[in-house]
Amino acid sequence: MKSFVTLMLCLLSMTTFAQVHDEISSAMEEFDYDKVINLISPSTKDSLLLSTRIQALKAMNRYPEAIVDLTSLFVKDTTDTKILIDLAECYKLMGSPRQAADYYRKAVSLRPNNKFFRLQYIRSLLNAENFKEARDACHGWLEQDTVSATGYKYLGQAYEGMQDIPNAFFSYNVAYRRDSLDAQTVARIANIFNNNRQFTDAIDVTECYRLSDTTSVDVNRQNAKAYCMLKDYKKAIERYESLKRMGDRSFLTFYYLGISYY
Repeated sequence: MKSFVTLMLCLLSMTTFAQVHDEISSAMEEFDYDKVINLISPSTKDSLLLSTRIQALKAMNRYPEAIVDLTSLFVKDTTDTKILIDLAECYKLMGSPRQAADYYRKAVSLRPNNKFFRLQYIRSLLNAENFKEARDACHGWLEQDTVSATGYKYLGQAYEGMQDIPNAFFSYNVAYRRDSLDAQTVARIANIFNNNRQFTDAIDVTECYRLSDTTSVDVNRQNAKAYCMLKDYKKAIERYESLKRMGDRSFLTFYYLGISYY
């Protein structure tokens, strides 16, 4: 009799678990993340269920709670790069790039050939204004990939953040030679030209880019500023009015447009 009761309790427990599991699956399919979070206890020993809870927490922007759950998984397996990336993403979305960089760095150490991990690591360092560390990380990347335009572009940003403009320009120039259609690289080269009062050079590099793409706000800002500084106000007005139509409402756009009209 006792064995029968035990069997019935086990069957009841399994049935209840299956029902809860079905509820969780249904809630995930319906994007009812609050229900998922309520159905799964943070103390669950089931790693798959905990991962589902973390996914729901992230979807609801509850990053601190997701970090707590992710950390409990990380303690069990410190070599799981998915957990590391999830932790990094949570910190990034919370506006904590320094902490994000720490986890991206750990992921890079585990998989040094993964370009995505390196890219995110460097971006986080730049966002955290850790420019020297970003410079070193870029050099580490370029030791493995000497033809990367992206690596040189971010190296330029690191040097620029360190106020080392000659090395920044050199790095951007190498990136430009590898990919002349990268808007960010073109805009940063033109910005250095404008700051150095080389307005004709700024126009040359931005007009060359505009032959293939006239929609980049950053490139057009530098292009318009160069025309304004050369006192070609008609062309500057044309460019700044175009920026306004593109939705640019920055202070400098209106400032230089006002100067050009005046």
